[in-house]
Amino acid sequence: MTSSIRVMALDQMVVCAGRRVDAGCADVIQKYVPQQESSRCRFVMREWLADDQFPSTALFWVTDATASAECVEDALQAGIALLVPAVNADLKKLCQTAACGLYYHDGREALRCLEYLLREEAIRCRMAANGYQYWRALREQPAAKAVGA
Repeated sequence: MTSSIRVMALDQMVVCAGRRVDAGCADVIQKYVPQQESSRCRFVMREWLADDQFPSTALFWVTDATASAECVEDALQAGIALLVPAVNADLKKLCQTAACGLYYHDGREALRCLEYLLREEAIRCRMAANGYQYWRALREQPAAKAVGA
């Protein structure tokens, strides 16, 4: 019983967001292999999760280049680091401004970013905290602007 609990604790959940999963991202999901044999990674769509499951997410990955910046608000509020497509200028700018995640140009780069963020927990947690602070700062402004604006 203890070993199965330990294995479950090593699982990392990556939440994918967008109306679809771009072909390059789907390819990355198939190719991704965790660094440790004892750990697993689960890729799930945001709408599959109940609200109480969302905070246990390791990474929020926007897999649809056409997604709006609003799709990441829940992740920022929950303190979850982002991985976004560079072709989405609003999301790329958000990651640069808030230091809350990484952006990628193609599938190969997405795979490297995914591996890096899942391996480097301290950096991922710092980015997540930055995103949360950014979200809070927006909420505290008199006329709160939309995320990514």
